[in-house]
Amino acid sequence: MVFDGQVEEATFGEVDGVSIKQITITTSGITLSVITWGATITRLEVPDREGVKGNVVLGFDTMQGYMSEENRYLGAVIGRTCDRIGGGRFSLDGEKFQLVENDMVGASCLHGGERGWDKQVWEAEVDRERGTITMAYMSKDGEEGYPGDVIVVVTYSVVGQSINISYQAMTTKPTIINITNHSYFNLGTSDDIKEHVVTIPSDRYVEVDKDLIPTGKIAPVQGTPMDLRNPVVLEDVLVKCPGEEFAGFSHCYVVEKNLIKKDNSTLLHGGEGLTVVGTVEDKSTGRGVRCSTDQPGLIFYTGQYNSSTGPMVGRGGKVYGKYSGLCLETQKFGDSCNQPGFPTWTLRPGSVYTHNTSYSFYNF
Repeated sequence: MVFDGQVEEATFGEVDGVSIKQITITTSGITLSVITWGATITRLEVPDREGVKGNVVLGFDTMQGYMSEENRYLGAVIGRTCDRIGGGRFSLDGEKFQLVENDMVGASCLHGGERGWDKQVWEAEVDRERGTITMAYMSKDGEEGYPGDVIVVVTYSVVGQSINISYQAMTTKPTIINITNHSYFNLGTSDDIKEHVVTIPSDRYVEVDKDLIPTGKIAPVQGTPMDLRNPVVLEDVLVKCPGEEFAGFSHCYVVEKNLIKKDNSTLLHGGEGLTVVGTVEDKSTGRGVRCSTDQPGLIFYTGQYNSSTGPMVGRGGKVYGKYSGLCLETQKFGDSCNQPGFPTWTLRPGSVYTHNTSYSFYNF
C-alpha cells in the first residue's frame, strides 16, 4: 500500500542535555506520535463513527510526566524483559543472575528493572516515503543485570487503519528477551474503560499466584471470570477477577493458534500472518480495535494499579486513576526463564528475536 500521509519531527523535551524528538505520522485515518524516550507512543488519534478523530491512548504533555515516578509505563516499549521474573532471579547455561526486585505487588523484577528500555533514549530514523518510524537502542552487557550486548530495533508503521509494530533483537551473549508495548487504550470519552466491551478468543490463561508470578499451570477459562470468549462489558466482570487485591485483570491469555513443542523451546505458528488475540469496542463513540500478533501470549491489563504510587496527572491535567485505560500487551508468558514448560525467552548469538503486532481500528 502506498503511503499517502505526512511525517513531521519536533523537539518534545530534554533529558540530561539530550534532546528528545517526537515524530508524528498523519494520514486521513490515523495520527501517530512517538518519542525517542522509551520509543514511546504519546498520541494515537483515530476517527469515531462520525469520522471525527480523537486520541485513544493515555499520555503526558511533557517529558516531566514520562520521567515521573507515577508514570505506569504509558505507551513505552518494555524490555529487556516485560512482565515479571519471580525473585528477580534466573539461571542460563548454569550461570545464576540476580536482577533488581522493583515490583510493588511482590518480590519480582518487573518490566526490565529500575531503568528498563522504557527509560532510555533511543535513536530514530524516519522513512518518509514508506511512512515508518524506526527506533534503535543498544543495551550493554550487564545493564540491569542482564548478560550480553543487545541491539533492539522497533519499527512503527501506519497501514490503512492499522498501527503495526515490528520488533527485532540480537545479542552477543546468551540472554533472555521478552518485549512488548505498554500503551493504555481508552476508546471513549469517559474517564475509565468500564463500559468498554472486550472479547479475547482464548480457552486458556496462565495461572498466577498472589504476587502475579506464574505457577507453571495453564488453566481453562471455562466457568471462571477469565472467560472473555464472548463479548463482555468490563464493569460486569471487574469485581469478579481472581488473584488480586485490587479487582482487575493483569493476566496472560494463551494464543490458541500457537502450539508448544514437547521440548518447550520452539513455537509453531498455525499458518502465516498474525492471530487476532483481542477485540475492544466503545459503543458511545463507535470505535473498535482488534489486536493481532505472532506471539504466544496476550497480557490483558485493566489499569487497577494506576494511582498506586500517587496521582498520575496526564494529558491536559487529567488524573489517570483506576481503570483509566486498558493494555493489550503481546508477548511470551511471564517468568518463562524459570518455567521449563513455557515458551523460551532465551536468545543466543547468531539468532534474531522477532515479534510482530498490529492494532487495527474500525467503526461500528
